[in-house]
Amino acid sequence: MRIGRAHGRLVIIDGDGVIDAATASDGEFSADPDRVFAVWDRFTEWAGGYAGPGAHTGPLVPEELGAPVLASPQVFGIGLNYREHAAESGVDAPAVPPVFTKFRSCLAGPYATVELPSDRVDWEVELVAVIGGPPNGCRRRRPGPTSRA
Repeated sequence: MRIGRAHGRLVIIDGDGVIDAATASDGEFSADPDRVFAVWDRFTEWAGGYAGPGAHTGPLVPEELGAPVLASPQVFGIGLNYREHAAESGVDAPAVPPVFTKFRSCLAGPYATVELPSDRVDWEVELVAVIGGPPNGCRRRRPGPTSRA
């Protein structure tokens, strides 16, 4: 199942159409995509029965998709996570890539216009994973000692 934000509303993306979750569920689920993760198990159970062109509430228009979430409690970046980028930057690849936080304003939809602050911008493509619940089958690790240069 793929979900998205179209015109600010939670939609299920189904082939070439979308299903507005709030409309199709008669209000059981909020139109706000950020609120679905609190009821994720129930939502996925419900959404499993709403596939196919007959359930579409509109066409999929990729240019109308926004950021999947806007109120993420945490956004992390991973720096210098591959050797080629480190070499481009003129530094050695670290043994452990640095992790840093980012502002929520870094989230954008797939077709959003991103204003560049200058003619010289170092950019990368970022992947965002939205985790709606506790991980399953993962063991908790204690932080180990870190080496610093």
